[in-house]
Amino acid sequence: MKKKLTMLMAGVLLSGGAAFAQTQVKGVVVSDEDGQPVIGATVRVVGTNVGAVTDMNGNFNITCPHGKNTLNIAYVGMEPIEVSARSNMRIVLKNNSENLDEIVVVAYGTSKKGTFTGSAGVMKADKLELRQVSEVSNALAGAVAGVQVQSYNGQPGSKATIRVRGVGSINAGKDPLYVIDGIPMSNDADLSSINPADIESMTVLKDAASTALYGARGANGIILITTKKARSGKAVVTVDAKWGSNSREISNYDVLRSPQEYLEYEYAAMYNGATSNLGYSPEKAWRWVNKNITTNSNGGSGYQVYQVPEGEFLFGTDGKLNPNATLGYKDEATNRYYTPDNWEKEMFKPTLRQEYNATISGSNDVNNFYISAGFLDDGGLISGSGFKRTSLRLKDEYKVNDWMKVGANIAYAYSKSFYPDEQTSKNAASSGNAFAIANWMAPIYPMYVRDANGDIIYNNGRATYDYGTADDGTRDRSFMSISNPAGQLKYDKTEYLMDILNGNWFVDITPIDGLSLKAQWAMNVDNTKKNMLQNAYMGQFASLGGGAGQYHTRSYGFDQQYIANYVHTFNNKHNIDITLGYDGYK
Repeated sequence: MKKKLTMLMAGVLLSGGAAFAQTQVKGVVVSDEDGQPVIGATVRVVGTNVGAVTDMNGNFNITCPHGKNTLNIAYVGMEPIEVSARSNMRIVLKNNSENLDEIVVVAYGTSKKGTFTGSAGVMKADKLELRQVSEVSNALAGAVAGVQVQSYNGQPGSKATIRVRGVGSINAGKDPLYVIDGIPMSNDADLSSINPADIESMTVLKDAASTALYGARGANGIILITTKKARSGKAVVTVDAKWGSNSREISNYDVLRSPQEYLEYEYAAMYNGATSNLGYSPEKAWRWVNKNITTNSNGGSGYQVYQVPEGEFLFGTDGKLNPNATLGYKDEATNRYYTPDNWEKEMFKPTLRQEYNATISGSNDVNNFYISAGFLDDGGLISGSGFKRTSLRLKDEYKVNDWMKVGANIAYAYSKSFYPDEQTSKNAASSGNAFAIANWMAPIYPMYVRDANGDIIYNNGRATYDYGTADDGTRDRSFMSISNPAGQLKYDKTEYLMDILNGNWFVDITPIDGLSLKAQWAMNVDNTKKNMLQNAYMGQFASLGGGAGQYHTRSYGFDQQYIANYVHTFNNKHNIDITLGYDGYK
């Protein structure tokens, strides 16, 4: 009887403990403007995952765990609040007018965030400044929901591939439309001419309602780029300088890096082939492999990089490397010395990134001006790659009188892009792709040609690269003979020289309150020259005395817009926004 009573008392105490461990809280959430219930407000217990949502009458019912009695109440367009939990709560939320009145750049104008009904993502200057990019489209990576950003190479200044809400077409174009300060750009527009430091915001319009005004051109989404202008106040001069280093962050694949380990695997493959396919006895197979493994036939590598004592074999009958072998082989016949190089370390080295920007801006009641100058030198991950840009921008808006405003926005950029061929993922199978060869090249092959003393041979101050061919006085490499991407990147040159001028002029008239009549003209001139040089010293073009090519393109675009926009609000509740316009581009 005593044990039963003890167990009964313990059960009562546990039940009482469970009752006191949680607190049931009820309440209502209303608006401070009219006292009406706020439907769909989120009520959350701070420090837990417990939450609830207000019903059609603004009521909520939530259970607070023991020791947690602070509630967080939030609703879109209203200021969130934290209060202590109590019975029969009445919580009043204030409108966040600052958030609702925030201006969003939309097609052919702007809109208040509170009245905008489309889907848009915005990246402002403060976030953009944290991204060290040479080309603005790359800054959107991971910054806007529903936007996929891909890059096929690490070439500085190259344009990213952007997909807004997935792929919109199978056969037609998939790229979004870029609109800079209200002017639609052509599909082949070079965004690398825009200095990211000059950008105030980037807005991505994602749904059909937001992009409809641009018609079929906006079917894949629209990216609106707005450049900076002066803030009100006295003239301000800013200067900033940035220095950094570019290096390869993605590590290489886990490949064979030991010459000994690689050769022992190669021996095993050749030995198994000799015994299985050729029918050799173990001893004959062993002798056959030792004879052929350093040749460029029968599965051999074509190179000998180990020195073995006279009369001894490179491999023992157990398939292991001769313990008396030493790395580094002196070939008396060619007076050359062969030793492996680390191709990955030789081709991928840290480079300097430096950027300088200066601006002068000022604004008063009648004039707003912004002047900027910038210089960027962004070194690439591999030799022969990089991007340099010098940019200038002049932006001015002048208020002629109370009903007329005029303005101009002129930008010029000169850039030089060192862009070696065959370095993208689309050229992964090319013998000139440094990223692929760094993975594929066996750890027994030298990158440089060395003399009998083991020193790299220089020809007129130029290091001589081993292209794996006997024609260069070395040996015939069984893998990708007559190729060496390191030598090609060092001595072959591919560069793009670009002069790009963008001009934008407008007149804005407001004859009556709420009505804006705006005429805008824009011009784009792009001069691009491509220079190519294949060196005459070594490699595939050496026998031809080298090669050279030059291409020049000039594109011109002109856009004119005439937009009428009327905006009016009735009784602080009803909004009318009417836009009528013409946009022509050639």
